[in-house]
Amino acid sequence: MKGYGQKIDRSAMTQIHESARSYPAGWGEAEVTAQGLVYGSPDEGPERILVTYEAKKQLLGGVFNLVIQGECGGCPSCMEGDAEMFYGGRFFKGEAYFKPGKEGGPVAGILNGNGELLKDLTRLDLLSMIVTCQDGRLVWRLSPLGGAFSYTVFPPVKYGGVLPRGDIEAIGRIMNLIADGFREKELAAGAEI
Repeated sequence: MKGYGQKIDRSAMTQIHESARSYPAGWGEAEVTAQGLVYGSPDEGPERILVTYEAKKQLLGGVFNLVIQGECGGCPSCMEGDAEMFYGGRFFKGEAYFKPGKEGGPVAGILNGNGELLKDLTRLDLLSMIVTCQDGRLVWRLSPLGGAFSYTVFPPVKYGGVLPRGDIEAIGRIMNLIADGFREKELAAGAEI
C-alpha cells in the first residue's frame, strides 16, 4: 500500500482488519502482508484472495477504495484477454455486463454468458471490475462502493465505511462463480485438445 503518513496508513489497515471479520468463512485465515490481507487457500473458488486498498489523494484528504482481488491458475492460452464491467442504463443504473478490454479476447463473452454472475453484479454497487486471463493465470479485481476509508486533514476526520452483509455474501458468490466458470471452460478446452 502506498503511504500517505503512518497514522493514515495504520487507520486504513485497521479498517481492512475490521472489514475482514465479516468476510465469508470459506475464505479461511488471512495472512497480513505489506500488500494487505491474503487468503491463501479458500475452500472453493479462487486459489488466492487479496484484500487491499487503492489510495486516491485529494485536496486536504483522500480516499482508500477497497479492492478485492481473486486469482487462480489454469487459464488456457486460447482464453487470454481481458474484460471490464459496466452497468447499462442511460439515467439509472441498469444491468451489469462486460466489454472486452485493451487486450480483447473471449473473456467478456465467457463472463456475459454467466447469468447468475451478472445478476449478483447488478445487485452490487461497484466502482470498477476488471478480469484478465494472461500467462495461464486468471486475475480479477473488484472495487465495491462500500468499504472505503476516507480522511480529511482539516478538519481532522477519518471515516471507515462498512460493506453491507448482503454485499459481502454476493462478493463471495462472485469470486466463486468467476473461478469455477473459467475452470469449467479450461476443462472443456483440455478435452478438445
